[in-house]
Amino acid sequence: MALHFSAGATRTYNTAGNTTLRAQWKQTGTLALSYQTHVQTIGWQKKVSLNTNGKSLKDVKGPMSGTSGRALRLEAITIELTGDLKKHYDIYYRVHAQKVGWMGWAKNGEQAGTAGHAYRLEGIQILLVPKAGGKAPGNLYKGITTPAGTPKFIRK
Repeated sequence: MALHFSAGATRTYNTAGNTTLRAQWKQTGTLALSYQTHVQTIGWQKKVSLNTNGKSLKDVKGPMSGTSGRALRLEAITIELTGDLKKHYDIYYRVHAQKVGWMGWAKNGEQAGTAGHAYRLEGIQILLVPKAGGKAPGNLYKGITTPAGTPKFIRK
């Protein structure tokens, strides 16, 4: 299972036994971020970075985080903005975990998902919010509801 950041609708799909999560971005300028995934039975992977260097995200394929061809689940993720965007935006993200559902919002490098339960990530929402005057997303966002009090990360 692997995670790549690239243009396209937010969705989960299977190819050759691997699940890849893709994130949709409305981008202007340079997007720079780092991300890290937690893989079933292995644990946290090395953090990887993406920098579009002014190119459109649809023209840049970010590095893989996870495994390929091993049928191991992504269980959790962290995402952080880097570069100039970090000064002006917070990055919020929440995941849909197997047997849990939509979990609470994490932000700026916090862990989102589960560890040690073997629950796969089945979806992800990612949102950039301006630091100046921006509000954190609520439990209901874009038609998806997270029940109040749902944790953003569950460790066994």
